[in-house]
Amino acid sequence: MGSRRHVSCHHHLEERNYLNPYKCSGCKMNGIGQVYRCRDCDYVLGMECMFPSGKITPQFLQDNTFIFMEEPTPRKTRCSDPTCNKHDRYCDACGKAVHGFVYHCKETSFDLHPRCAVLETEFCIEGVNFRLNKKSKPRKCDWCRSKLVEGSDDKVPGWFYESENKDYNYHVFCIMDMAIQSCMSTSGGGEYSLALETLELPSKIVKRRNGKDGGKYWKILKVFISTVLSIIFGDPTAILAKLAVETVYQLLS
Repeated sequence: MGSRRHVSCHHHLEERNYLNPYKCSGCKMNGIGQVYRCRDCDYVLGMECMFPSGKITPQFLQDNTFIFMEEPTPRKTRCSDPTCNKHDRYCDACGKAVHGFVYHCKETSFDLHPRCAVLETEFCIEGVNFRLNKKSKPRKCDWCRSKLVEGSDDKVPGWFYESENKDYNYHVFCIMDMAIQSCMSTSGGGEYSLALETLELPSKIVKRRNGKDGGKYWKILKVFISTVLSIIFGDPTAILAKLAVETVYQLLS
């Protein structure tokens, strides 16, 4: 397999598949699945950072144009302490700080991590409609039990997905975090899927899962997370399953 150079670096990058979560050297966020890794060092880029677009118009912000940048623009602040997090820029979608590759809108001053820029506005699962809510003051997330994403800025609380029937309410970041944590092998044969039962679930979810409609709730939640995961990472569970099967075949041959 040949290597290629990324437009922003001198590294010789080769396409790889990761069985475990990785930290992207571009956007500095955790990911899973297909990546490009330097053949000489640990520099690694997720697909969305490996192949950025110069300009984008996200589905959920169709009136705004975002420019790709290798570093976030400085945030205006009167704070003189360089270690203060008030100097940080935050992704308006997931609410987490931006420390690397980013899409920036000059008109609105919005920032988006490369992977957050591909989120979809709405979708339907098992007859339940979900939509991306961009309100400044969301209700509590069913996962983290907070209105704000941990470590976010008060003015950038992080967007969230909510169902039309109000049964599901999750921060964008929490959905990504749950997906990465639960993406693991579920059998000795190398089959990979979302093993949500391995996560420490909030009591509200546990009660709902064990209640009258618990089976349906759990099924929809699993498909919901899988859907967001596939949008952001290009269905890494399928990639992992294919890689695992190839690995087993090589060991047996």
